[in-house]
Amino acid sequence: MTQRVGSPRDEHAKTVDLLRGLGDEGLSLSYWPVRPGRTAAEEWTVRQVLRRLISYERVHTAEIWQRRAWVLLGTRAARAPTPEHWTPGG
Repeated sequence: MTQRVGSPRDEHAKTVDLLRGLGDEGLSLSYWPVRPGRTAAEEWTVRQVLRRLISYERVHTAEIWQRRAWVLLGTRAARAPTPEHWTPGG
């Protein structure tokens, strides 16, 4: 049986809520989620989940700062990409 995955924002909020609700015993357990598009479960500790969430937040924050800098500098990169700027596989 498969379960539909919500939007990234909804899934992030759900994950944060689950982490906040964990007790001492829950913090020490390993979890075995099956990610969308995969068939095998993968072991995740709470520490790994937190590290991944923090890493993603840092990457997205850096991207926002970079885009703001492009806008302030008036560079071409600040504009929305058009088909002629797309790269194969990107």
